[in-house]
Amino acid sequence: MSEPTVQDASKTTPDLTPEEQARRAFEKARDRRNKMIALGLVAFAVLIFTITAIRLYQNTGGAAG
Repeated sequence: MSEPTVQDASKTTPDLTPEEQARRAFEKARDRRNKMIALGLVAFAVLIFTITAIRLYQNTGGAAG
């Protein structure tokens, strides 16, 4: 005899009103947008740090050339 499987709670949502569905879609889109903005800011900070480190290394005579 096999045991019943437990479904993922995020996949089983109760019946939502159109307003609740719209709210959830809005929040999901906002969360995705916020994550992309955060990722862009981190990438920009890494780029600035890398460029600064390379320029400092070149100005201190660490590079042959």
